[in-house]
Amino acid sequence: ARLQELAREFKQNQSTVDTKFVVVIEAAMLIDAGWDDLCDAVWVIKAPTATTRDRLVSDRSMDRQDASMRIDAQQARRGIGNLQEELDKGAVTAVIENNGSIDDLTKSLAENLSDPSSWKDTIPNQ
Repeated sequence: ARLQELAREFKQNQSTVDTKFVVVIEAAMLIDAGWDDLCDAVWVIKAPTATTRDRLVSDRSMDRQDASMRIDAQQARRGIGNLQEELDKGAVTAVIENNGSIDDLTKSLAENLSDPSSWKDTIPNQ
């Protein structure tokens, strides 16, 4: 319902400029919950375990043990622990490596945004 509401708001406020409507959902359990069918694309942002742990500690003020427990728990999630399988099935449409700078990540996201192979076959009209 919230996604539909955002789409309506976008269409009402859209100017004549050619723009794209994109909603980012951060959800480690998106595929497990069956929400991937609500999405035109499912991108996995991937980083080395040590990098992920360090970012959870520094950016979210988690202690190292809690960060490690969260990472370990997410390995059982679809699209994380079985990434290649989900790519092969088409549930995951792109994998973004996030082991560099924020500028590297931004560039990779922009490239995938304009790459048709990063999206499911059918993208509804904006």
